[in-house]
Amino acid sequence: MALSQLKSRRGDLQFAFGIMSACNNGDSVAGAAGNYQSTPLWVFDQGAKFYMYGSIKEPVWSDTILLNRQARLIAALTERYNGNPDIAFIDARNFGNWGEWHLFKCGGSNYDPGVAVKQKMIDMWSGFDKTLIIIPVSEGVSVNPQGPYGRDTYGFGYREDSGDIKARWATCAGALNVAPAVCEWGSSYANIKANGDWTAHRGATAWFRARLSIRCILMSTLGSLTPMQTCSLPISTI
Repeated sequence: MALSQLKSRRGDLQFAFGIMSACNNGDSVAGAAGNYQSTPLWVFDQGAKFYMYGSIKEPVWSDTILLNRQARLIAALTERYNGNPDIAFIDARNFGNWGEWHLFKCGGSNYDPGVAVKQKMIDMWSGFDKTLIIIPVSEGVSVNPQGPYGRDTYGFGYREDSGDIKARWATCAGALNVAPAVCEWGSSYANIKANGDWTAHRGATAWFRARLSIRCILMSTLGSLTPMQTCSLPISTI
């Protein structure tokens, strides 16, 4: 579905998206329980190195061919979407499982490429000077130092996945007074309330429940919460 079609259906709402390089739930069968071959096989056919995790080919994150193809894709995104008034923000999801900048259920720390490579992946987004870029900092900036790097170097915002967990509410505080923060809420209102992870002053009255390409998020700009909907666009529309 093209962005223009989404806009016509939703009126004046803005949209956000991210393109992830890995989507692996740690199972052995591709397509099972949300396992997908996210990095296109043609990238490996062109010589990019990979490792097998279950039945999925995952990229060697420091591989020069992979980094080159990522840079070319992001350059194309920059040319097409930088300054587009229909885009609220773009998630920088070019590293890690689910694009969350960690390798949980995707090989673990043995496959981490190191800080220098991950900073290079952040640098790929530097051409976006009119559209906000959001960097996942799941589990905090001590685990994911690319957050402060992107914030301090380019003014990028933060994103916390599974932000409905109370212990993670403060993760995005480091973006305060610099850029907006985005939080994924991956559970229902009933579950969050039952777990004691809901207070009205910290949330909005409603949000879209996660379902495949739809992510539940709240966008927080300097303490003001506004419901937002994000949609992952098919690669064919980019």
